Amino acid sequence: MIKTVNCEIFTTPNLGEQEIHLDVGRMRVWVEQHVELQKIRIDPQHVKRLVDGGTVTEERVMSHTISQPPKPILVCEHPDGTGDEIVDGNHTYVATALSWAEAMEQGLVSPSDTPFVLGYGLTHSQWQSFIVPASQLRKQE
Repeated sequence: MIKTVNCEIFTTPNLGEQEIHLDVGRMRVWVEQHVELQKIRIDPQHVKRLVDGGTVTEERVMSHTISQPPKPILVCEHPDGTGDEIVDGNHTYVATALSWAEAMEQGLVSPSDTPFVLGYGLTHSQWQSFIVPASQLRKQE
């Protein structure tokens, strides 16, 4: 059986000195075969930045993300080690944070538990091969 790969491009200015475009469709297929799934700690301040900055909307989380089986998120390490960037799964990250908060409120988890989301972390050398040159992007008309 041949698995088709969606071409999904994530564009970010946060992984270097200039904007880069990553083929996260191909990246996901590759990480599922080559990178170990891990627990990625949820940072409440990052959740706040994602929502306040408009990257994640409550409407999208509540109307779509919350009702879908969660896929592990993809996180790329910054080349100079100054931080990481979620390149696929920002809505899953926020939805999981909301689920943890609800579970804590209901007494299902302890406040001392560390909230996490499942994901794959890629080093700089691993994610570089998924960069798509701007010249190869099709213009939307």
